[in-house]
Amino acid sequence: MVLGTSLALADEHLYPGQAFSAKEQQLIVLIARYTVKPGQSAAVLAALARMAPLVAEYEPGCVSYQVCQAQDSADQLLLYEQYVDEAALLAHRETAHFKELIEGTVVPLLEGREREFYHLRIGVPQAH
Repeated sequence: MVLGTSLALADEHLYPGQAFSAKEQQLIVLIARYTVKPGQSAAVLAALARMAPLVAEYEPGCVSYQVCQAQDSADQLLLYEQYVDEAALLAHRETAHFKELIEGTVVPLLEGREREFYHLRIGVPQAH
């Protein structure tokens, strides 16, 4: 696990309207990189497709859960997740759907898994 922080706060004079509120700056961003075993990408994506609506329905502390696949390698996945705070991130890992789908289904189909944690600092806020 690699811990890190993203760029410093935006200067409102240089980037008007781009700095996040104090609450939004507390968001925890999780970047997970999966290297899938050859021939298992469809199974991993199917499990993640089952995971996403469960996160949306049962985890109000998760404000973004995105799964991306590399353009040049079907076996490389990137998950981009945002949580309102550390408690929401910890709660995510304790859900039945995380244990069943991620730990029970996805992880055994991976050759590698790396996770990095950040605090959101600068960006374009999502439309609500």
